[in-house]
Amino acid sequence: MISRDNYIPLYIQVKDEILSKIHDEVWKVEEKIPTEKELMKNYKVGRATIREAISMLVNEGYLEKRQGIGTFVCRRDPHLGFEPFISLALSLNIRGLKHNNKIIQNDKIKLSFEEQIDMKWHEDQAYYIERERFVEDKLIGIEKFYFDCEFQEEIQGENVADSLGKIIVEKLKVPIKRVIQDIIYRDSTMEEARRLGYSNKIKIMSMIRWIYIEGREEPFQYMELIIPSKIQKYFI
Repeated sequence: MISRDNYIPLYIQVKDEILSKIHDEVWKVEEKIPTEKELMKNYKVGRATIREAISMLVNEGYLEKRQGIGTFVCRRDPHLGFEPFISLALSLNIRGLKHNNKIIQNDKIKLSFEEQIDMKWHEDQAYYIERERFVEDKLIGIEKFYFDCEFQEEIQGENVADSLGKIIVEKLKVPIKRVIQDIIYRDSTMEEARRLGYSNKIKIMSMIRWIYIEGREEPFQYMELIIPSKIQKYFI
């Protein structure tokens, strides 16, 4: 459903609607999709919005324009490899959303006994990166990453404002053997609400993830991402 009150730009909403129809095989591979005019009428948006959505899907390989004939579905699913499972940045890039991070903390920290239990961490310290995530210049989430201190120097040598998933996969090339992810919907604390720009407590999605690598029993990385639940579907 396209909504002008939605935080997500109209062309992204239209793109996601078209992509959903491709995935659900409403429009099958080699099938022609409706014309621009038909899409404008269906989604009640302007030509520029439709063209931007179509252009993005063409660039991503889902659609193909054939001169004088129309626009056709050319494949259902792109090959993305492992990175999307641990990289929010890649997921946002795929959706065509402009995003950036602000580093809040980047240092070694001490962990309480309770934190160690919750994180399944065997050491009383961790290399910690905290970032604020902005999408279309709006703060949408807070990310907290904990790494084994053994990897601090190697990670700090990279741009930690960039995709940490990309750094793990392409730079560190650690042999990942297991990823565990848990999503919890809960009330925010007042501090969490304040940091996200709200004056009262809100419903949030807390996504927690452990990454394990070959040769180690304890996690290589523990991560927590919190975002307002009303926009969570666009970022997981």
